[in-house]
Amino acid sequence: MPEEERGMEKIRAEIEDAKIQSVYEIWVRKPPGLRFCDTDVLTITAKTEDGEEVSDRFFFSLKPDGTFFADTQNRVSRLRRRRLVEFLRYYNITERAEKYDIKRGIEEWKGKKVEVVKANGRYVFPSINDVYTKLKG
Repeated sequence: MPEEERGMEKIRAEIEDAKIQSVYEIWVRKPPGLRFCDTDVLTITAKTEDGEEVSDRFFFSLKPDGTFFADTQNRVSRLRRRRLVEFLRYYNITERAEKYDIKRGIEEWKGKKVEVVKANGRYVFPSINDVYTKLKG
């Protein structure tokens, strides 16, 4: 079945901004569902060819050397980090996410051409979990 029939359409975009912040720089209190090991937020904003803005947040825990814990004992946090790992692999940023210095690397992301997916009228960065969720409605 073609992607358009399933309610999805791919479009090119360019990353305009990527930044890492502490959870507490964004919120006074952690939102419900974030675990104690979800301490940092990566916010990525891109603009599509037709001028729409696509933004997403990835939650993780940044290490002092700029890498991040790709795995954790908490199942919910592990799934959140898995989304970030999928993002890094999907856009060929790195194959070894656990060794990637994300703190230094995000500066190179600005201006990077990416592909986003329109699912149910909203653009998202493709990931297995996100696309599946959007398809289910």
